[in-house]
Amino acid sequence: MWLFMQTPKLNEVKQQAGFSLEDINIEGFAPMPSPAEIKKMAPLTEAAAENVNKSRNQIKQILTGEDNRLMVITGPCSIHDPKAALDYAQRLAELSEHISETIFPVMRVYFEKPRTVVGWKGYINDPDMNNSFNMAKGMLKARELMIKINEMGLAVRSAVLGRTRQLVCHRCAHNRKSNPQRNGERSVRSGRF
Repeated sequence: MWLFMQTPKLNEVKQQAGFSLEDINIEGFAPMPSPAEIKKMAPLTEAAAENVNKSRNQIKQILTGEDNRLMVITGPCSIHDPKAALDYAQRLAELSEHISETIFPVMRVYFEKPRTVVGWKGYINDPDMNNSFNMAKGMLKARELMIKINEMGLAVRSAVLGRTRQLVCHRCAHNRKSNPQRNGERSVRSGRF
């Protein structure tokens, strides 16, 4: 399985040759599973797919003025603890039942930290927070978490970078393409924000 592959050591080749002209700062190489392989390992459930579709339609109605509710995007800066994220999601789902006539909550579920130069780069890049950088595990666990949150009936918003878009976007009710150079977020231009 992808998550437990041994990382080949390039240093062994360097040591045998006595020197290296390429990849002098690379310790090893571990191939990444394709988006199709990750999707196969964590298939989208019918309940999650239905929730994404329903949430997208509700957001569209709010943004076009057909629905008078206020859309509120709320959640942590970034996900680092899946158990805490599920606890937050459960509490938000319970609150949603009481406020749903006037407020449409959307859970913010960000896995990457695009503006972080030094330090932890996010759940997808280092899910164990130990500098192991097991991105294959991070992508799989992020996908599984998004599916679980959608199965709770919550709308989800995320910002994803590069290759992870193929794994995450189809589970989001609302998505923002992230620009690592941008400071802060741009709000949807509407009188309701």
